[in-house]
Amino acid sequence: CLITFTLLKERNNFSAQIDELLNEITQLKSQLAAKNAAESTMKDDLKLLLNERKHLRAQLKDLGVDLEKTGSEFKRKNAALEAEKKQLSNALDELQRKLENEKMATSVAIQRVKDDYAVITLDVDAFFARGSARLNQSIFSVLDKIADSLEKSPTRRISVEGHTDNLPIRSSSLVKIYPSNWELSAARASSAVRYLLETNKGLSPKRLLAIGLGEYHPIADNDTPEGRKRNRRIEIKLLPEGL
Repeated sequence: CLITFTLLKERNNFSAQIDELLNEITQLKSQLAAKNAAESTMKDDLKLLLNERKHLRAQLKDLGVDLEKTGSEFKRKNAALEAEKKQLSNALDELQRKLENEKMATSVAIQRVKDDYAVITLDVDAFFARGSARLNQSIFSVLDKIADSLEKSPTRRISVEGHTDNLPIRSSSLVKIYPSNWELSAARASSAVRYLLETNKGLSPKRLLAIGLGEYHPIADNDTPEGRKRNRRIEIKLLPEGL
């Protein structure tokens, strides 16, 4: 009986060990399956990363080409802009010399606001009769010289702006034509624009604006005769493209 009891006890212990080993095997199988799944996921992730790297390299290559094109285009446009500025400067220098040679510099002023923006101011009293928008013949040669300069800066927009002093129009006959300084300043600007277009076929009408600003943008004191004379003017503005 003692032997039988001992054998039974050993068998039970052996069965317990077998169960324990089976549990360990099951756990190892689970761990192995999890490891295999993780490796499979890692392989998939690695494949995705490699594909993404491939796409990124292609995008970087395209971006490099685009940046090169953009840089070249910027350099080209900047060079063209600098050439236009130089062209404008040369044209204004030439205009100034012509005006000085013909003793017209006192009636025409050239102001270079920026290297790509200039204003040519005409003394209205020298080129228009008082209260009139009809051009005197003395302005024809001036406008011709200005037109030559404008044609040498073909990308510039040209704003021709009429200005008056603050004295109202009192003549009954003139009031019928120009009820206020608005109409007079606009008519004078339009007369200058018409002459530029009719006698200089190289100018495109699309480049020109005729604007009447009346008495509302003075550059001097309207309380003195000298100030009012300065305010009676035509401004021809050479504007850069896009302004």
